[in-house]
Amino acid sequence: MNKNLLLFAFFLTALFSACHKNDDQEPLPNSIANRTNLIYIVADNNLSAYASRDIEEMIMGYKNVDQPELNNLLVYIDDYSTPRLLQIKKQGSQVITDTIYNYTEHNSVSKEVMSYIIGQVLEEYEAKSYGLSFWSHGDGWLPATDQAKTTVNSRAFGEDRDNNMYGEGKRMDILDLRKTLEEFPKFDFILFDACDMQSIEVAYELKNTADYFIASVTEVPAYGANYADMVPALFSETRTAEQIAEAYYLEYSENYDKGLNEEVPSRKFNIKNSAATTTKTISTTNKYPYGIAISVIKSSELDFLAEATKAIIQAEKSKGQPINTKQVTNYDSNYYNFYYDLGSYISSLSSADPGIFQQWEDILAKVVPLNLHTPTVYSSYANDYKGGIISIRNSSGISVFIPNNNNFADAVHWEKYPELTQAYQVDRFYSYYLDYYHNYRWSVTMGW
Repeated sequence: MNKNLLLFAFFLTALFSACHKNDDQEPLPNSIANRTNLIYIVADNNLSAYASRDIEEMIMGYKNVDQPELNNLLVYIDDYSTPRLLQIKKQGSQVITDTIYNYTEHNSVSKEVMSYIIGQVLEEYEAKSYGLSFWSHGDGWLPATDQAKTTVNSRAFGEDRDNNMYGEGKRMDILDLRKTLEEFPKFDFILFDACDMQSIEVAYELKNTADYFIASVTEVPAYGANYADMVPALFSETRTAEQIAEAYYLEYSENYDKGLNEEVPSRKFNIKNSAATTTKTISTTNKYPYGIAISVIKSSELDFLAEATKAIIQAEKSKGQPINTKQVTNYDSNYYNFYYDLGSYISSLSSADPGIFQQWEDILAKVVPLNLHTPTVYSSYANDYKGGIISIRNSSGISVFIPNNNNFADAVHWEKYPELTQAYQVDRFYSYYLDYYHNYRWSVTMGW
């Protein structure tokens, strides 16, 4: 064993040496479970209190799971307490939360830790199928940025502040997430209960890790999913991904616009001030009046969509002109110009030939078998980052970044730095993100 491997082995031993299994844990039944679901919660940040509420909802939801003895619900949580692995299960007539392992403090968005936790669950809770849910902050395809390079503070998934509420959180890059998940057999589904994760870049990068992806193209209120509704759907045997999305959407659709649409907590990181609490104060007792977008992506259809999309994009690139995006649906309200609607984008490129767009839309319908959204949602980006309501009536259920965007420099964010010329902004920030974007499989496939 070489020196590097010895150091890595020592790292893992030290990291998990304080782990211990609860002595009261019941032995697994002789029969293999139908499904093991792992909900991976990274709440060592300002969402910690919401994680506790969601676990209470999970307990309520598990009461309605059929054949609980054959369906395992595991919850890994890293909040401001000790990281731990929980099992929610029935004991007699009661549903209880059993602490299976306690861990020493560690970075839950590192490849090593995430790989260890997922591997541990899959090994000890063998099942015929597996579901994986990620719960935290999110920013889609954006890199886990180096703050020395950019003022934009973002992460692809998660934020772990190492029990320091005012610290600078660690983040996980989507490219690292792919490498981690590819170590394991393909999951039946992956759910992201986090902001902005239903982007074509994320789905295409992770397409070999799950059959379906359930996520949102927009910001997700800090309350996230109502797990009392959703936990039974996690164990459904038919239309599983669709049932999960429908359960996620249910509470929002029933309560949409029944509260004050002015302020809302969000699972979006506060780019202005990473040290401060990032959730806004909710001004109504109703938790779900602000709308939601949730869609399902079928990974086996993504290559067909990529082929059709590439043909349209390459035809447009041959004209040698940057894309005018002013009429394309923008999910970040022209604040950064990072998230556009894929359907709206392709429609703008193929508008001269409706037949081409119809063929492309037919393929999209197979990629997105279910697309649920309220007419509007709350966006912290709206009104010059003061927050407000934005329309998503024509959402296709997938977002996309547009590299040759003629309007990128028009983003509101750049106006906040009057001491810097616009040309400098584009050179520094746009080039930084564009260079990173070219690492994505979607960018390579499109020929960007």
